[in-house]
Amino acid sequence: MKRSLVLRVLAVAMSVPVAGGVLAGCKKKEAPAPTTVVVHTYTVRAQVEQLPDPNDIRKEFVARHEKIPEFKGPGGEIGMNAMVMPFPIAEGVSLEGLKVGDKLEVTFAVDFDTVLNRPRKYAITSWKPLPAETALDFR
Repeated sequence: MKRSLVLRVLAVAMSVPVAGGVLAGCKKKEAPAPTTVVVHTYTVRAQVEQLPDPNDIRKEFVARHEKIPEFKGPGGEIGMNAMVMPFPIAEGVSLEGLKVGDKLEVTFAVDFDTVLNRPRKYAITSWKPLPAETALDFR
């Protein structure tokens, strides 16, 4: 009888630190900082510089685009100069038929975090070809 009581007391005593540790892990966690994402859409004329290669993940869609005067950048800066940049492609958008050197009009969406005041991610949502003779201004 005594041995049984001692074993029960030991079992209870040993379980206290474990239960305490479990309860300590159940502390109320702070809520994450609020984020408000606004989607901005931009359309710009561009020329294809590089196409994705399924055999080489380093090769992505890259285009040289004209100036985007209304672009909202980090810190709320307005405007983006003409440049060469990679563009992720939104799900469901096909680049089939495009080749390096093609001129096109690209529409891309930017998820802009209004709390952090900066773009979070962007992707091409659509494109349409432009005539080969279209003059683009990359100044």
